[in-house]
Amino acid sequence: MKKSIIAGLILASLFILTTFILTLVPNADAQSLTVKWKHFNYVNKSEANPYGGDKTHVVGIFTRRGLNVYENGEVALASSWGTFDYQITKGEGIGEAYSLYAFEDGSTVMTKYNMKAILSPKDSKHKFELRGEFTDGTGRFKGIKGNFSGSGKQYTPTAGDTKGESYFEYTGTYTLPPK
Repeated sequence: MKKSIIAGLILASLFILTTFILTLVPNADAQSLTVKWKHFNYVNKSEANPYGGDKTHVVGIFTRRGLNVYENGEVALASSWGTFDYQITKGEGIGEAYSLYAFEDGSTVMTKYNMKAILSPKDSKHKFELRGEFTDGTGRFKGIKGNFSGSGKQYTPTAGDTKGESYFEYTGTYTLPPK
């Protein structure tokens, strides 16, 4: 009788210990993955309006189109829609935008990001810093969640015959729900 009580206590202790350890182990199905990509784009449409009659402070909307080229060689079409608030005399501004990345297999990734633009005095081109999040996806990216950051540079003006062609580099981490 004493042996069976001791055996029962040992089994119960092992069960409690195993349960406790398993709650400390992260879900192996929800791996955090790192992704790096290069992004090339141009301004498709932009509209700026003086803020409160001040011609040195403009607010506006934009759309951009381009391509993402990922480290693994995969390419996605990229479209962005956003707003900006720009101080012309300071040569800097901020913005917020949403992007849709469309892959050849029909999968998509949606993002939301904030950016800061600073005009370089030496070459009159904008440099950008961005931080964002992966908000949703379809196909193989359904349920994607994560964050990314990046930087870039505008190579041509947005006025005249050029379209504000720009180049960015991004790094992000994301998870996908278990299948």
